[in-house]
Amino acid sequence: MNIELTLFGGLAVVVILFGIARLLRMPAELAGLLAAGLPLFAYVVALFRAWPGLDVVAIHIAVFGIAAFVLAVLSRYRAKQTRMHWVPKALVAFFLLLVVVNAGFLYVSTKGLPPVLAR
Repeated sequence: MNIELTLFGGLAVVVILFGIARLLRMPAELAGLLAAGLPLFAYVVALFRAWPGLDVVAIHIAVFGIAAFVLAVLSRYRAKQTRMHWVPKALVAFFLLLVVVNAGFLYVSTKGLPPVLAR
Protein backbone atom coordinates (compact mmCIF):
# COMPACT_ATOMS: atom_id res chain seq x y z
CA MET A 1 0.00 0.00 0.00
CA ASN A 2 1.49 3.34 -1.09
CA ILE A 3 1.31 5.77 1.83
CA GLU A 4 1.36 8.93 -0.27
CA LEU A 5 -1.46 7.61 -2.45
CA THR A 6 -3.65 6.64 0.49
CA LEU A 7 -2.98 9.87 2.39
CA PHE A 8 -3.38 12.40 -0.42
CA GLY A 9 -5.94 10.33 -2.31
CA GLY A 10 -7.99 9.98 0.86
CA LEU A 11 -7.65 13.71 1.49
CA ALA A 12 -8.95 14.41 -2.02
CA VAL A 13 -11.86 12.03 -1.39
CA VAL A 14 -12.67 13.88 1.85
CA VAL A 15 -12.84 17.20 -0.02
CA ILE A 16 -14.91 15.74 -2.88
CA LEU A 17 -17.36 13.97 -0.56
CA PHE A 18 -17.76 17.12 1.53
CA GLY A 19 -18.51 19.14 -1.60
CA ILE A 20 -21.06 16.61 -2.82
CA ALA A 21 -22.74 16.44 0.57
CA ARG A 22 -22.99 20.23 0.76
CA LEU A 23 -24.43 20.34 -2.76
CA LEU A 24 -27.11 17.94 -1.52
CA ARG A 25 -27.89 20.50 1.23
CA MET A 26 -26.61 18.41 4.15
CA PRO A 27 -25.69 20.31 7.31
CA ALA A 28 -21.98 21.07 7.59
CA GLU A 29 -21.50 18.77 10.59
CA LEU A 30 -23.14 15.79 8.87
CA ALA A 31 -21.23 16.49 5.66
CA GLY A 32 -17.97 16.55 7.63
CA LEU A 33 -18.80 13.32 9.41
CA LEU A 34 -19.66 11.62 6.14
CA ALA A 35 -16.62 13.05 4.35
CA ALA A 36 -14.23 11.80 7.04
CA GLY A 37 -16.04 8.55 7.86
CA LEU A 38 -16.23 6.96 4.43
CA PRO A 39 -12.52 7.31 3.55
CA LEU A 40 -11.57 6.16 7.06
CA PHE A 41 -13.78 3.10 6.71
CA ALA A 42 -12.24 2.31 3.31
CA TYR A 43 -8.75 2.76 4.78
CA VAL A 44 -9.51 0.47 7.72
CA VAL A 45 -10.78 -2.20 5.32
CA ALA A 46 -7.58 -1.81 3.26
CA LEU A 47 -5.51 -2.31 6.42
CA PHE A 48 -6.49 -5.97 6.47
CA ARG A 49 -4.33 -6.51 3.38
CA ALA A 50 -1.16 -4.79 4.61
CA TRP A 51 -0.37 -3.28 7.99
CA PRO A 52 1.80 -0.15 7.54
CA GLY A 53 2.31 0.52 11.25
CA LEU A 54 0.36 2.34 13.91
CA ASP A 55 2.08 5.69 13.27
CA VAL A 56 0.94 5.70 9.64
CA VAL A 57 -2.60 4.69 10.61
CA ALA A 58 -2.77 7.43 13.25
CA ILE A 59 -1.64 10.07 10.75
CA HIS A 60 -4.28 8.96 8.25
CA ILE A 61 -6.99 9.18 10.91
CA ALA A 62 -5.79 12.61 12.03
CA VAL A 63 -5.49 14.07 8.53
CA PHE A 64 -8.91 12.84 7.38
CA GLY A 65 -10.58 14.09 10.55
CA ILE A 66 -8.77 17.43 10.50
CA ALA A 67 -9.66 18.05 6.86
CA ALA A 68 -13.34 17.37 7.51
CA PHE A 69 -13.28 19.59 10.61
CA VAL A 70 -11.68 22.50 8.75
CA LEU A 71 -14.14 22.17 5.88
CA ALA A 72 -17.10 22.10 8.27
CA VAL A 73 -15.91 25.18 10.18
CA LEU A 74 -15.28 27.14 7.00
CA SER A 75 -18.61 26.04 5.56
CA ARG A 76 -20.57 27.16 8.62
CA TYR A 77 -19.10 30.65 8.50
CA ARG A 78 -19.58 30.89 4.77
CA ALA A 79 -23.25 29.92 5.13
CA LYS A 80 -23.81 32.65 7.74
CA GLN A 81 -22.06 35.25 5.54
CA THR A 82 -20.36 36.61 8.65
CA ARG A 83 -16.76 37.38 9.39
CA MET A 84 -14.96 34.60 11.15
CA HIS A 85 -13.83 35.35 14.69
CA TRP A 86 -10.11 34.96 15.38
CA VAL A 87 -10.61 31.81 17.49
CA PRO A 88 -11.89 29.60 14.61
CA LYS A 89 -9.17 31.07 12.40
CA ALA A 90 -6.59 30.06 15.00
CA LEU A 91 -8.08 26.55 15.21
CA VAL A 92 -7.99 26.14 11.44
CA ALA A 93 -4.39 27.42 11.31
CA PHE A 94 -3.40 25.05 14.14
CA PHE A 95 -4.90 22.04 12.40
CA LEU A 96 -3.30 22.95 9.08
CA LEU A 97 0.04 23.24 10.87
CA LEU A 98 -0.65 19.88 12.49
CA VAL A 99 -1.19 18.30 9.06
CA VAL A 100 2.14 19.66 7.83
CA VAL A 101 3.98 18.43 10.93
CA ASN A 102 2.31 15.01 10.66
CA ALA A 103 3.33 14.79 7.01
CA GLY A 104 6.93 15.48 8.04
CA PHE A 105 6.79 12.81 10.74
CA LEU A 106 5.29 10.37 8.24
CA TYR A 107 8.10 11.05 5.79
CA VAL A 108 10.79 10.54 8.43
CA SER A 109 9.14 7.38 9.80
CA THR A 110 8.85 5.72 6.39
CA LYS A 111 11.89 6.98 4.46
CA GLY A 112 14.27 8.08 7.20
CA LEU A 113 15.83 11.43 7.90
CA PRO A 114 17.10 13.20 4.76
CA PRO A 115 20.93 13.36 4.61
CA VAL A 116 20.88 17.17 4.60
CA LEU A 117 19.10 17.23 7.96
CA ALA A 118 21.09 14.31 9.34
CA ARG A 119 24.33 16.30 9.10
